[in-house]
Amino acid sequence: MVKNIMKSLLVLVSAILIAGCASGPLTRLPTIEDEKRSGDVTVIRTSNIYAGAVSYIITLDGAEIFGIRSGQYTNFKLNEGEYEMGVKCFGGSGTTWRLDSLRFSVTSMSSSYFLVGPNLSCASIEPITEAEALNRIQNSKYISMEQQ
Repeated sequence: MVKNIMKSLLVLVSAILIAGCASGPLTRLPTIEDEKRSGDVTVIRTSNIYAGAVSYIITLDGAEIFGIRSGQYTNFKLNEGEYEMGVKCFGGSGTTWRLDSLRFSVTSMSSSYFLVGPNLSCASIEPITEAEALNRIQNSKYISMEQQ
């Protein structure tokens, strides 16, 4: 019994450590049907010491698409439409996966900017202005969404 519990705990801790190191694309984004009818999305993670060593997982409509670390940002295109973008992390007040998400619309040739950072429950995602995004990008490291 104790041996099985220890095995399960080891698997859980290993999964957390692997997820904590993830950075970059985790899956392919939807194929762009028409460049003229798509919009740009930029996701920026704040750079700070608190939870700085832990990667957050960015989700799109429930699918894990990208691992982002402290001080990183990425951008990608999406087709016109409604989406739910979120940020998952392990921790907060308990040892479980937490998700904060929001809904947004992509319109033809639009640009959407989101800021991801730690909070008391684990992590948050919020829309920001283009000016704030451009200011934050200056001190961030770009990570491509292209899969290797």
